[in-house]
Amino acid sequence: MRCTTRDEVCARPVPPSAPRAAPAGPGRGKGTYTYFYCLGQKDRRNGTGCQERYVVADHLEAEVEDLYGRIEVPDGWADGLRQAIADEVATHHEDTTAERKLLAHRHERLDAERFKLMEAYYASAIDVTM
Repeated sequence: MRCTTRDEVCARPVPPSAPRAAPAGPGRGKGTYTYFYCLGQKDRRNGTGCQERYVVADHLEAEVEDLYGRIEVPDGWADGLRQAIADEVATHHEDTTAERKLLAHRHERLDAERFKLMEAYYASAIDVTM
């Protein structure tokens, strides 16, 4: 689907590919430029039928930044989002604190085991090949 105005949201039949680098075309100077294109556009067997043109990555990224700059979240949503993010951060902090304690305990246990093995080796109770 083609957009008729800049403010219209376009529905793309296929998501764009990862950025690709290509040689600069005539009149573009020397070097390469990065662009997006529809996946499967050039695949004859599994083509997607996408008719969208290649888009220079800088232009597309600028349009996305412009679109994000115009998005406004309603106040009620913003408060809910702030609370949800704060809850998620607190939960993640609790999880990482518990994991840090577990790893510290495991480290102490392994240190003690290593110390015992070194004592046994020095006392010739065990061989190196063990």
